[in-house]
Order: sequence, then C-alpha cells, then structure tokens
Amino acid sequence: MTRSSTFQLGKRKPAPPSYVFQLKAIPKPKVEKPKIPAPEKTTTAEPPVPAPFGSSLEYRVYRALLTAGWKPEQIELQSAIKGGRQMRGGEVVDMILHTPYPIPIMINGNYWHKNSDKQIEDEDTIMQEFGRLPVVIWGNEAENDQDALAVVLRKIGRGSA
Repeated sequence: MTRSSTFQLGKRKPAPPSYVFQLKAIPKPKVEKPKIPAPEKTTTAEPPVPAPFGSSLEYRVYRALLTAGWKPEQIELQSAIKGGRQMRGGEVVDMILHTPYPIPIMINGNYWHKNSDKQIEDEDTIMQEFGRLPVVIWGNEAENDQDALAVVLRKIGRGSA
C-alpha cells in the first residue's frame, strides 16, 4: 500500500465502525442548596403602627406622651365629634387627654394638612365642642422621638405620675 492510496489531499477516511461510540446522557446528581437564613433587618425605621393610630406621626406623639408621664387610660385616640367624618361639620380629633378638663390634640402631617382654611374649620369645630382650641402638633416639630417628646413637654407638659 502506498501512501497515496490511503491518503488523499483534502479528504479524510471515515473511522472504522469499531471506533464509533454512542454517548448516553448521564443525569446530574440532585444536590440541595443549603438554606441560608435571611439576614436580620437592622434598620432604624419606625416601629409598625398599631391599628388605632392614623399615622406613624400620631404613634410617635403617643409614645412621647407616655414618656412624659401620661397614662394610657388618660389618652383617647381618634375621637369622633359631631358625627365624625360621616357628618358635614364633623371632625375626628387625633387624641384627647383626659385631665380635669379635656385637652384635644390635633397631629398634622405637613403634606396632608397644609390647607389652612380646612385647619381653621377644624379648630372652630373643636373649639365649639371643648371650649378651647386644640393643641396642634405639626410633622416637622416631631420628626423623631426626641423632637416629639420636646414638643409634648413644651405644648402640653408632664402627666401626673
């Protein structure tokens, strides 16, 4: 056999059948991924707002009242007067402190309560009901717990221990 008879330029001879292998797919072993617990949240966000409060700002002021010595039984939350929001001219007072005379407290976020005409109407309704103007605490006065305590002490004072 000469070299030219077994090899031609540009063409390959097919491999003999004994060298052709059939490969079978081997299934991958099932490996369970280890369960890694989610990292604990370490943010300094506000605690969740309990149900009777209308906002985190109201909850912050409530906590400040408790810190200032007011008792939970002295604080009434979300009190409807003159029919509340269901009646024209009605109002919902955010908090009422029950002392020898009631002290209505309105807690206003800067965004939702920026309309001064509505504010005047609300104060007039509360004045008619309680015989005094409400203590108004604005959101920018109580942005954190320390500020809330300071504004409660300045505008309302300490509760009886």
